[in-house]
Amino acid sequence: MVEEELKVPLKSPLDPLDEEEIKRVVELIKSHLGSKSKIVKFFSVSLDEPKKQEYLAWKKDRNIKIDRRALIKFYDPEEQKVYEGIISLTTNKIISLTRIDDVFPPITLDEFGECEKAVRNDRKVQEALRKRGILPDDLNLLMVDCWAPGYIEEEFRGKRVAIGYMWIKKDYEDNGYGRPVHGLMPWVDLDKMKVIRVDDYGDASLPHLDANYTPEKLGKTFGGNLKTLEIRQPRGASFRVNGWEISWYRWKMRIGYTPREGLVIYDVTYTDENNQERTILYRASVVDLMVPYGDPSPFHNRKMVLDAGDYGLGNFIVPLKHGMGDVYDCDCFGEIIYHFDVVRVSSDGKPVKVKKAICVHEEDFNILWRHTDLRSGKSEVRRNRRLVISFWATLANYDYGFFWYFYQDGSIEFLVKLTGIINDDGVIEKNPKYGTLVTPEVYAPLHIHWFNIRLNLNIDGLENRIYEVNLKGEPVSENNPVGNAFFAEETLLENEIEARRHVNPQTGRYWKIVNIYKRNYLGLPVGYRLIPVENVACPLPDDSYVRKRGGYINYHLWVTPYDESEKYATGDYPYEQAGEGLPKYVLKKRSIVDKDLVVWYTLGVPHVVRVEDWPVMPVEMAGFWLKPDGFFNRNPSIDLPRQLENNKRQLTMEHHHQ
Repeated sequence: MVEEELKVPLKSPLDPLDEEEIKRVVELIKSHLGSKSKIVKFFSVSLDEPKKQEYLAWKKDRNIKIDRRALIKFYDPEEQKVYEGIISLTTNKIISLTRIDDVFPPITLDEFGECEKAVRNDRKVQEALRKRGILPDDLNLLMVDCWAPGYIEEEFRGKRVAIGYMWIKKDYEDNGYGRPVHGLMPWVDLDKMKVIRVDDYGDASLPHLDANYTPEKLGKTFGGNLKTLEIRQPRGASFRVNGWEISWYRWKMRIGYTPREGLVIYDVTYTDENNQERTILYRASVVDLMVPYGDPSPFHNRKMVLDAGDYGLGNFIVPLKHGMGDVYDCDCFGEIIYHFDVVRVSSDGKPVKVKKAICVHEEDFNILWRHTDLRSGKSEVRRNRRLVISFWATLANYDYGFFWYFYQDGSIEFLVKLTGIINDDGVIEKNPKYGTLVTPEVYAPLHIHWFNIRLNLNIDGLENRIYEVNLKGEPVSENNPVGNAFFAEETLLENEIEARRHVNPQTGRYWKIVNIYKRNYLGLPVGYRLIPVENVACPLPDDSYVRKRGGYINYHLWVTPYDESEKYATGDYPYEQAGEGLPKYVLKKRSIVDKDLVVWYTLGVPHVVRVEDWPVMPVEMAGFWLKPDGFFNRNPSIDLPRQLENNKRQLTMEHHHQ
């Protein structure tokens, strides 16, 4: 694959930390901690982003100096305290070190593996498995996923605990998720890394049927009748990469990485036909993800993990490769693809580079616009091309792909792609109410994936307001004799309490973010629409603990005035917490009229499991659109040239194969 990059990368105050910077930060903190440095666990080292006004000033004048800072987070398991440090990379000094009381850190990738070993080696667990006759001779065949508990009992208050759900493999290459251990639920004290209790909710037969999916295990494949499909770009890529800045067509943006969010999109602009570079989006990312399961039995009712807050999408980001070797690009399809490596930190403070973690490429995507003049027979058609920026995170059984698409007509699309392996259990009843049998031996409880995407929109500037738009019909009257009248009713959302809203496809509901101080040539405020696509209402009762744990799922739309301290929909440290984040932010009832707005969109993806979702589920997709509404004076892609070269090549190929 060809990697397109300028020779001298542009440095920006928003660039994520590199390996050398992370090393410096950790060394400074370890030196400060002394002997304590051997016991603390690091769970995040990232850029301490400059204040927004500082960055905007630097963008106008690159001679302005901004102190480059790092934000380091670590946990002392002896004290049971979280610490946050701000480090100046300019002066190599610790600016502040603050203890955060009454919170717990997320589970790190290292702890995920340590928890598995603790459960495997625990005698109580081994004895329980032995009684069932399923203890493997080789304990490495016992597979354990370390789950953050959705809620905890009084016995565990003040302890940082996790649940070890178990499966048993036939061999090392077996899909272990095909053989769940029902009913046994070890509780692990993560600070001591030992099992402190094993709950037993009854037995179910260990499945015998294979659930493998690799060609080596399947023994055969089908699809050889499909001829090779290739994407060629003989003249090179249309996008350019300069450091962490990407430019394509009329778009320009920066990207970054954090341990909690993974990919972050910054400073998105579009240059219009008058050669004016116009702001649209200052910062966008997925800040939260909760997956509550619908089975009320005690073996399942604690499953309501906050994957971003309890683990970190960026901490569990995976390289875009195929198999165990270094064959990359299986996910991004094209001839010219650019990858960004990212660097996270291990629990002991070492920088860990994840190669080819973020993918950038362009795609042909159907038709952008076309029209045939029926009188002359003349047709004009333009193909639709889009820029794609994406990453994948694997959180135990599930794989999530997060994709941002930028289109030539000024639209932005966000899609999450859900695949991987469903969370499963052994079968204890043949007609389960709260899930699906995917085999006679394997049960999959239903669940909903709840994402929250934080959008700091700056439509042609910092002062924006938001309207809700619904289609509304008018009654038959003298002015509406045949009853065909309907219109788009706009309602201004004035404060953050009013702006807690739900999607409503029955009225075609969308939201419009406008800047009344910038007008198009019709004299109307420039704006962008937030258009929901797939979504679902939360079916749970108002007093459900799930609604408290992830309070953002109570509404599809939240809007707050920009506050750099309000970063996440569930707050900074949601582990074993409830009620933090958005439900508290909005209690201030701040005005959102002509302010720097943050729009928080909640996206629910219900999963009533199908048999066809086994053993690996086909990708499900859900998302939303940001589309210009009066932002331009006409279709901004109307001046695209014809692509007759491509058309001729297509015709030649069709003739050749007849």
